[in-house]
Amino acid sequence: MKTHLVLPLLLAAFISTAGYSQSPNAAPAAKDKSQKPPVNPEEKAAKEANKAERELGLSADQKSKWQSAALTRINANKPLIEKMQGSTTPEERKQLKSQIKTNGQSFDQTVNAMLTPEQQAKWTTWKANKKKEMNKKMKEKKWSEDEFED
Repeated sequence: MKTHLVLPLLLAAFISTAGYSQSPNAAPAAKDKSQKPPVNPEEKAAKEANKAERELGLSADQKSKWQSAALTRINANKPLIEKMQGSTTPEERKQLKSQIKTNGQSFDQTVNAMLTPEQQAKWTTWKANKKKEMNKKMKEKKWSEDEFED
């Protein structure tokens, strides 16, 4: 008789602990960038232009120019980024990063030429904030990688 009571209790205990081990609050698995669907350059440029329109108050003409400049930058950087993701030497990576930076500076010049002084000030602040966020993410990533190195 006791066997009939113990078995269901053990089963219930097992099921309840199995539910806790798969808690939705568990740490998410590491993001795998290869799982993301590729983004169309035109869509990416349009998304950037839409955000700039919201943040900077661009006119329709400015938005169109922004999107065109962004598409040029994206298309110029795409092969460089793909090459950098492959196996490259530190010297090649440095050269590729330099080319990407040059493309970014060209984009900035194009954008600054079409913005009003007020919009330029907002753009400068926006870029500075993006740089701070990126540096913070890089430090956090470095910190999390250092935790596991032994």
